[in-house]
Amino acid sequence: MPILDLINVPVVRPRAIKFEDLSVDIFRPYFYRPMCDVAREFGVCTTFFKKICRTVGIRKWPYRLVNSINSQIRNLECGPVKKRNTNKNQLKICHRRLQHIHDYGTPETESDTESDTDEELRETACAKL
Repeated sequence: MPILDLINVPVVRPRAIKFEDLSVDIFRPYFYRPMCDVAREFGVCTTFFKKICRTVGIRKWPYRLVNSINSQIRNLECGPVKKRNTNKNQLKICHRRLQHIHDYGTPETESDTESDTDEELRETACAKL
């Protein structure tokens, strides 16, 4: 086959997602993976992927924060028995933070947290002292 015939062969690409169709729901299953891997899977460079995320409302890719919270949960679940009550409060807070990231794609802000969460944090801090 001559080279000129290869040049004129149409390239078949997968159906592109329209910019208007993008939402946090599309990215939610990928929050547990590094951004560079997800960008590669979507077929775009990391910089363009960041731009897309910001337009959808994801200011920062939550992978590292999700990993950090999961690590905290593992440590609390394997913690000493005498701190069970404190660990339950901390576990509750960690699970709530993880759920918020999963739902909205961003960590909780000061305005998102409830007053009982602040009280729980103070109790936890006092228990550590």
